[in-house]
Amino acid sequence: MTSPIGNKRGRSPKLPLLLGTVLLLAGAGCSNFLIDPRIDPNLPDRRGKKLEAALGLSPSLAAGVTSPFRRLGVTIAWSDEAWPAPERLIPENASIADFHNTGAATSFTLTALSAGRAGFVLPAGSVTNSSGDGNDAVAFDWIFNPDALSLAIGASPASPSSSTVFDLTFNFTEAVSGFAPTSGDTPNRTTVQGPAGAVFSGFGGGGSTYTARLTLPGEGTYTILTEAGAAVDALAGLTSSDGATLSLVVDTTPPIPSLSGS
Repeated sequence: MTSPIGNKRGRSPKLPLLLGTVLLLAGAGCSNFLIDPRIDPNLPDRRGKKLEAALGLSPSLAAGVTSPFRRLGVTIAWSDEAWPAPERLIPENASIADFHNTGAATSFTLTALSAGRAGFVLPAGSVTNSSGDGNDAVAFDWIFNPDALSLAIGASPASPSSSTVFDLTFNFTEAVSGFAPTSGDTPNRTTVQGPAGAVFSGFGGGGSTYTARLTLPGEGTYTILTEAGAAVDALAGLTSSDGATLSLVVDTTPPIPSLSGS
């Protein structure tokens, strides 16, 4: 029997065809298809990669904390171009509005519906980039407490006093807006109960602390009352849930010395 080695008829035509294909691919600039990225540091190895996300909040807030902030601005920055659909976001005790995508980032407004835990979840695999890389889950929650915005009123000098002039301080637990006087120097929704003639002057301040001078007409007991809703949380849009009161007693009558004799 004649061996096929050295016999042209016995040679397989597949070998030169395979070699020709390899040379053709190399000549066409397609050699990268034949190189394992594990052994070529010039090629990116995307196997097992994830679409990374960086979460940003305005105002800044740590996850799980109790806060009076009802409304948060949320931004998710992507490591690669991504276009998540708004319906993939799952809110918890919250509403989602102002949804916007740029490819590089996704932004929206998250508003708590009621007191308690609120937040959102974007499940893993909800969005992919052009390479098919999916995201890990993105989530955030906080405990919305509307009672966290409150007011305390202080006065100098302390009551009771013989003075009819008091310097008042209004301290909110968060920065607020809307407390400025609507007319004159009387703080918003603030009244003085007692003998008529009390006058506010020199209103000032900002953020969480405001000041005003109160001049009273004379002796008597007075109550300063700031109603609930007198101010609004400057960032969260939350009105002050409770009012505040302060009692002042003015006694201008000097004490009568006691007389004793034998």
